Amino acid sequence: MAKDRGLEAINRKLLRQSQILQTTIRALLEKRRPLHILEIGCGTGRALMELAWQFKGEEVKFYGINKKAGSPLSSDADLRRTALQDGIAPQDEIEKLALPQVFFYDATQLHFDDDSLDMIYFSSVIRFIPRKAEFLEEICRVLRPGGVALLRISSSGWNYPYSRALDDLMLTPYESRFVLKYGNELIPLEVYLKSFDEAGFSFEFIDLPACVMRIGKQRPGKIALRLNYDEALSVAMAQLPYGDESTGDGKGGTRSVYNLSAGDYQALLTRGLLSKEMLQSAEMVQAGMAAMKASSKRNDSARAPEGNMTRLAKKQAYVSSFQVGQRVKIKGKRNGERRFYAIKIKLDADDGAEDELEGAIEWVDPAAQRLGLLGLSVHADGIALADMASGMMVKARGKYLDGRFIAIKVKVQETSWSGGEEIQGEIQATDVVNGTIQVTGFTIITDAKTRLVGSRLGEKYHEGVS
Repeated sequence: MAKDRGLEAINRKLLRQSQILQTTIRALLEKRRPLHILEIGCGTGRALMELAWQFKGEEVKFYGINKKAGSPLSSDADLRRTALQDGIAPQDEIEKLALPQVFFYDATQLHFDDDSLDMIYFSSVIRFIPRKAEFLEEICRVLRPGGVALLRISSSGWNYPYSRALDDLMLTPYESRFVLKYGNELIPLEVYLKSFDEAGFSFEFIDLPACVMRIGKQRPGKIALRLNYDEALSVAMAQLPYGDESTGDGKGGTRSVYNLSAGDYQALLTRGLLSKEMLQSAEMVQAGMAAMKASSKRNDSARAPEGNMTRLAKKQAYVSSFQVGQRVKIKGKRNGERRFYAIKIKLDADDGAEDELEGAIEWVDPAAQRLGLLGLSVHADGIALADMASGMMVKARGKYLDGRFIAIKVKVQETSWSGGEEIQGEIQATDVVNGTIQVTGFTIITDAKTRLVGSRLGEKYHEGVS
C-alpha cells in the first residue's frame, strides 16, 4: 500500500515522467504564501510526508483525508512511523518536521471553508464515488482562486464520443465511470464542462497515461454543474460487460450517469460545441464497429468482438490528448487528396518551429521555382531546384498558407525512414469521433495501429498556474 501511494507513484499516475505535484507547488509558491494542500485518499500518508520533507523550509501546510481511521494510519502521529519505515528522512529530522494534518470521513462533503485550499489532488478515489458531479462541485467550492486541482478520473476509456447510446444498460463501449446523456445521446464530459469557462472555472483533460482532470479557478465562488443523477443507470462497473482494464483497475468502482436538462443541451448546440453533423459522424463509426463485430463473429475470431471494439474506442479516445494549437510530427503515408494515414504521431515541443513536409518529389519545375510534394504545390522562390528530380526524398521547411506551402528551405534527404512521409505543423482541429486531426491542410487519419506518443503531451498541463 505504501508503495502504491508514494509520491513517485502518484506523480506517475497523474502525468507520466513528471514531478507534477512538486512542479505545481513551486509554481504556486512563486505567486503566494502560505499554501494549503490536500490529498484525498492519502492511504498511509507516505506522499504527504515526502512532500512535507521536500518543502520543509516553505510556508506550506499539508492535509490528508481517508474515509476511515485504521492501521497503519489513525492519527497524525502515525505519519512519523510511515516516514521512518519508508526511509523518507533521518529520525532526528522527522521528529522536528511539521506533520500534515489528517482527517477521517467521507470526502464527498469537505469540512474546509470556501476558497481555502491552494491545491487538491488524488490518484484513485473518484472511481468509488457514486455521485461524481456533486463531488466535483465540492472540490470547486473549497479551491482557492488561482489554485489547482489534479484529479485522476479513470485509467482508460473515459472519453466516449458524442454518439447515441448502444443500449439501455451498457450505453457505450468506452469503459467510462462518468457518463453524461440527453435522451439517448451521450454527451462528452469534456465538451459539457467547456460551457463553464465563463463561470470562472477551467477544466482541462490529459490522457497520459490515464485520464486526469486539471481544474483551475479564476475567481471566488461555487459552481453548479446542473446535472441530474440517473439512479437506474448508475451501477457498479462489475455489472457491465467490459473486459478487464490493462492498467489493473479492472472493473472496480461505480459508473455515475447524469442527465442534462433541455436548456443545457440546447446551449451546447447553440455554442457549436455539439452539432447534428457530429452525431451523424458518430453513427457512422458505430455502424463500422457493429460491422466489425459481426465480421468477427463470422470469422470465429479468437478475440471477443467487444475487445476489438474497446481497443478501437481507446485509440479514437487518445486523439483527445492533442489540442488545437499544439504542434505535431506525423509519420505515415498520403492516402488520397489532402488525406494522410498516420503511422506515428508525436507532439513537437518546439512551438516556434516552421511547418515541414517530407517525402518524394512528385514533379519539379526549376524555372517556376515550384515542386510537388505530398500532393501540394511547394513554392520555393529563391531556392536552387536545378539538381532536384522526381523521386528524390526531400524535406521542405516553411509555412502552409491558404492551400499553398511557402518554403524557406528545401533539403535533399540522403535516406528516408522506411520510405515513409512526414508532416509537421500546428493542429487546426480535432475530431475525436472519427479519430482524425487537421494539420497543415491535411486530414490526419488514425486507426488502432497508429502510435500516439510523446512524453511532453501534458507540458501545458503543468507549466503554469492559473
